Amino acid sequence: MKVRPTVMALDIETTSLHADVGHFVCAVLGDYWTGRLRAFVVRKPPEEKTVLGRVVTEVGRAHVLLTWRGGEFDVPWLASRSIKLGIDPRLLYNPKHLDLAAVVEREMKLSNSSLWNVARFLGLRREEPTTGADVPSLYESALLGNRASASKILRHCREDVRLTIEVAKRLRPLLQQLHPDLPNLS
Repeated sequence: MKVRPTVMALDIETTSLHADVGHFVCAVLGDYWTGRLRAFVVRKPPEEKTVLGRVVTEVGRAHVLLTWRGGEFDVPWLASRSIKLGIDPRLLYNPKHLDLAAVVEREMKLSNSSLWNVARFLGLRREEPTTGADVPSLYESALLGNRASASKILRHCREDVRLTIEVAKRLRPLLQQLHPDLPNLS
């Protein structure tokens, strides 16, 4: 039996692009091999530390972490909030991190390197119209009890992870060539 490395895709949603003024809203981790998605949701602000701690622990179990702009946003944001909340952030740096947006920007000549544009270029469908910019107002609404708003945030985050995994699979030959130290992603 062949043992596969743990390869996860991560996306987070927050109330701000800055960890000193924003709060963690949710994270979705997706299994590259099975496509199974796991959501971690902060339903009320006092839960932030507990939920964030679970996300940090789960990321630390991966061999490879796939993100879209995670090198400049997701991982530093999670590390900042972890430090603020007294969580050891070192586990965030355990996996080999592949920021797919950085690979696309460096290695492909596309007019726009957003996840949704790259997915469209690769023939992948986007289904959820909610964007990251919608999250702060949706989260406020969710805190007031609007379940539809909370659902929109989670659907958006899940779709970003699903697309990140699909893009990674399409870019597999490029990723394996550029990162020969990666475990086999086939």
